[in-house]
Amino acid sequence: QQQSSQPQQPQQPAQPTQPTQQQPSQPAQPKAPPTKPPAVPKPIEPAPKEAQEATTSECSCPDIKFEEWDKKKTTLNKLFYKTFSPKLFYYPFSMSIDINRAIEGAKKAGYTVPEGAMILDTDGMFLGSVMVEVQGAKEGDKNIVSLAGKELSTKASKESFKKIKSEKEDLEKELGGKPKELYIWYTSCPRCADTKKVKYVLLAVR
Repeated sequence: QQQSSQPQQPQQPAQPTQPTQQQPSQPAQPKAPPTKPPAVPKPIEPAPKEAQEATTSECSCPDIKFEEWDKKKTTLNKLFYKTFSPKLFYYPFSMSIDINRAIEGAKKAGYTVPEGAMILDTDGMFLGSVMVEVQGAKEGDKNIVSLAGKELSTKASKESFKKIKSEKEDLEKELGGKPKELYIWYTSCPRCADTKKVKYVLLAVR
């Protein structure tokens, strides 16, 4: 018996596969630099002990009574060592430096600066003199000023140094004119000016 064979169906060709598209690679992002912690400020060191003592210590300014030095006539048999003092429209802007210069100059010359020495200032728009009381001065020293034998008219002031111009004008009215010589006696410093009743005394030689 013959078997009948079925004709085989031809195989379909395989469908071509679609090529896969590769996505372009993204460039690597740069890494952010590590953040530094904020710097911690150094603690403020306290001032040296010497500076603290100088700030808190009491000054050596004289404590005078207003009624004893206002509108008086007196004499001062004292000698003074003088040095220059720059001014700015009559206002001394380096007074402490000028005073130290006068004290050191007097000591270098061999003079004695007494404790609580009187300190005088002369008038001047741009240049004046600071004078510090001394003892044992030599004759003929051009830096020595003597007030011996001169009658002084005084005016004590409770006002600040900024009002010294008006104080001078009042003194001139009292004297009837400008004095031949005018000295300013500082009885207070910046540390005690707020508590002292008398800030300074004007000394006029007629």
